[in-house]
Amino acid sequence: MVWASPGNTSTSCDVPATSGAALAYKRVTVTVTWPDMGGVAPVTSQTLLTPPAGSYDPNDGHILVQAFDRDALPLAGQTVSLTGPETASQTTTSDGCAFFSYLDPGTYTATLTTTGYVDRQGGQPATQSVGVTASQITRVQFDYDRAATLSVGLVAPSGAVIPTGTYGIAMTVANSNLTVGYKSYQQAATGSGTTRTITPLFPYASGYQVWTGDCADADPATYTGGSRGAVLASNQGATTTGSAALDAVDVTVRRTSATGTLVSGATISAIHAAGTGCTAGETLTTTTTTNASGQLRLALPYGAWSIRATITSPTRTGTSVITLDPVTTTVPALTVVIP
Repeated sequence: MVWASPGNTSTSCDVPATSGAALAYKRVTVTVTWPDMGGVAPVTSQTLLTPPAGSYDPNDGHILVQAFDRDALPLAGQTVSLTGPETASQTTTSDGCAFFSYLDPGTYTATLTTTGYVDRQGGQPATQSVGVTASQITRVQFDYDRAATLSVGLVAPSGAVIPTGTYGIAMTVANSNLTVGYKSYQQAATGSGTTRTITPLFPYASGYQVWTGDCADADPATYTGGSRGAVLASNQGATTTGSAALDAVDVTVRRTSATGTLVSGATISAIHAAGTGCTAGETLTTTTTTNASGQLRLALPYGAWSIRATITSPTRTGTSVITLDPVTTTVPALTVVIP
């Protein structure tokens, strides 16, 4: 049952949005189904009801919520909750609409909470703020669909050790429809070993590009000649597999000077440089220590890193800096001196 205006003979989405729009009737649709229908269509009937006197208040306003999937097709059966000066809940009709009539003016929040669905920015639940003005209808549109998932394998140069951190190596996905063009996943990118799971994502038909790291200088496209790589498909309620590259650095640890004694058993960690668009002090470590030749090949996302070597008994540390980029074809070497 939905409100209808004079001359409106179709759907709840056709309610006019102009100031002072009249809501004169209630359109009632009755659909009858039964078991074992086979190819028989449901029986549907419509009628109009005129509300009793006193139902109309010119000091109230209205909200029309429309829900569409990624292909701009209407979403029926979605529960829309409204909170604010008043609270209400409705289910979208076959044309994807939910009409909230005669509301007190003020600011409301419209929310969709269907399990497994997300909005265009990956919001779960999906919310929008909407204002109600007396004698006006405010329209709100949600693009809403089943979330897509990416399963991304980390690919490092041969022999490189992939480090860990509080949440592991962060991942970033990009699509021109995202508010800022890309979205980083630190805690949300889960998974052990060399495979990371990124979800929930809106299933854009154009797919996503993905890379390791969440700092600005981790984006391969920021380097001349760099590329974000192939686009990964994103499909409703489905998982797409792909890969993302890591760079690496050959770390050699010595005592006292760049030509000093090689140090085996040193612990290596990498701290991302501050001021590069991510959380300052992002640290990645590994339980694998330097070998008998004082060396360790450490895999990292692109960007500026401070490489720290630590020994114990007594505790000593040394650091050196390096910038990794997607253009250099060989693994660079770095010596860290522990005083």
